[in-house]
Amino acid sequence: MVMRYTLPLPLCLALALAAPAEEKKPAEPKFTAEQLDFFEREGAGLMRAEGCDLLHSFSGIREDLTKLFYGNYFLELVNEMTAEREEGREVYELLLSFLSGLDEKEPEEEIVRVFEIRMLSLYGYRPHMKSCSLCKKDWDDLRNSPTVFFSFEKGVLVCEGCSKNSGPLIPLSLGTARLIERISQMEISKIHRFKFTVQALQESRALLPRFIMHQLGKQLKSLKMLQGASRGTGREAGG
Repeated sequence: MVMRYTLPLPLCLALALAAPAEEKKPAEPKFTAEQLDFFEREGAGLMRAEGCDLLHSFSGIREDLTKLFYGNYFLELVNEMTAEREEGREVYELLLSFLSGLDEKEPEEEIVRVFEIRMLSLYGYRPHMKSCSLCKKDWDDLRNSPTVFFSFEKGVLVCEGCSKNSGPLIPLSLGTARLIERISQMEISKIHRFKFTVQALQESRALLPRFIMHQLGKQLKSLKMLQGASRGTGREAGG
């Protein structure tokens, strides 16, 4: 028996290694979205590609070293969070949307943070920010609290009153907590409208990459590259 099908998530979004940041110029990377037609013989461990169609070439990313670092992080995050042969239509649409935006515009830290939030949401790791997980106080109850906290271990919000016996926590403002919650549930077509304050960027930068690392059990190599590239341009993006 031979099964023939087309993978909805083109996992051959290929990225060759770019030149080191200090060279100040991109190498010749292949950075494309392709749709592959596979067939798989029953009982065989491997699939064979029968056809390949180019969907997007992302030339704007390939020609800009900083954009390559951003795109590389998006791809590695998807690769690490997606199970083998998992059909990920929503993930594909999210990734394609962000790569297309990166291809056309100058990279900004906001797109990294929004992408992280949406990836966490799609894979069931959404930070729960609507209320304190212990005493259940919501945003209205906490509106006069200068600081709330986030638990990496549980992925939830903890108010100041409940924070003393809640294990390792990271402080953040209620405004940042609300922003993360709203982005996690907003339609993809609308999430690019969000603007982060300086404080929200600082707090989400300290929280989101660390929370992802906690869930994956490791730090992504592309994040380190992105951090180095961001420092070189004066635009923070990594954690």
